Amino acid sequence: FFPCFTGILSGANRASSLRDPASAIPRGTLGAITLSFCVYVSFLILWAAVGEREYLTMEHGQLDELIYPSVKAAQIGIVLSSLGQALQCVVVAPRLLASIAADGMLRPMRSLARLTGGEPKLALGATYLVGAMCVLIGSLNAVAPLLSMCFLTCYSMMNLNCCLLGLLKANPDPDPW
Repeated sequence: FFPCFTGILSGANRASSLRDPASAIPRGTLGAITLSFCVYVSFLILWAAVGEREYLTMEHGQLDELIYPSVKAAQIGIVLSSLGQALQCVVVAPRLLASIAADGMLRPMRSLARLTGGEPKLALGATYLVGAMCVLIGSLNAVAPLLSMCFLTCYSMMNLNCCLLGLLKANPDPDPW
């Protein structure tokens, strides 16, 4: 379920390439949330419809009986979904870093805002270095808590910003939706 929620944010991260981000981002985000909710609820309803009671009340292992055509196919799908999410991050992270650098709030990062052929190549190099350093740690169990905290901090700060902007009526657009 994780790629659904990160996919919603990747649309917001690409706001610089939208014609009208103020209306496209809320519509796209709400549309993605609605579609994801419908897909997941239909999955649960269909699973409940085909699963026998003893399978559905088991602690674990019930999916092995229900997965079609095989458990290996589902595992391949999970790996492909994870790789797709990783590639999405490779595309989005440099653009987001370049946008943050272009704001000029952090002076040492200003050089990362430069675009070469329309692409933030310096920001891509910087994100590659950060990713390579995480790989060099050598243990997924050591990297996972760090990445989880980064995602949680990012989501919580984004929600806090949206809440404060709404409470303070700081949105310059009188009709944001």
